[in-house]
Amino acid sequence: MFKIVFFLLISSTLLFSQFREKQEDPRIKLKSENSSGITFLDMNKFSIDHSLAMSYTGSSSYSMQQNEYVMGLNYRISDPLLMRVELSASYTPYTSFTVPEDQKTDFYLKSASLIYKPFDDTFISLNYTRIKPGSLYNFNENSLFNKTLP
Repeated sequence: MFKIVFFLLISSTLLFSQFREKQEDPRIKLKSENSSGITFLDMNKFSIDHSLAMSYTGSSSYSMQQNEYVMGLNYRISDPLLMRVELSASYTPYTSFTVPEDQKTDFYLKSASLIYKPFDDTFISLNYTRIKPGSLYNFNENSLFNKTLP
């Protein structure tokens, strides 16, 4: 009898510890309001896009595999003005070339752009692009002219 009462007492405290009060919205809110009510970062103007490229090159003597993940962060500052930042992670899991282990993985700022698009067929942009030697893309493939602006 004592074992049953002890079991019920212990199990009731364990069940009570699993109860959770109503939680607030768990999504991260990246805006802060000052006293005038102007928001610092409006999440409705923010968008993210992703791309993943995998490449394998081989010949009779050498071979190499390279992967690159690119995350594009877009923020529409105003209706004709857009800011875009691309962050990249590249990884070379296999290569027959002599590459030091610390150079097989790289995280870097691939590009940053400020794009002014007053009309549908006209835009002006200021760009910074880092072209990594041996990367999966050359400048022409990664050009802003080949992208659809959000």
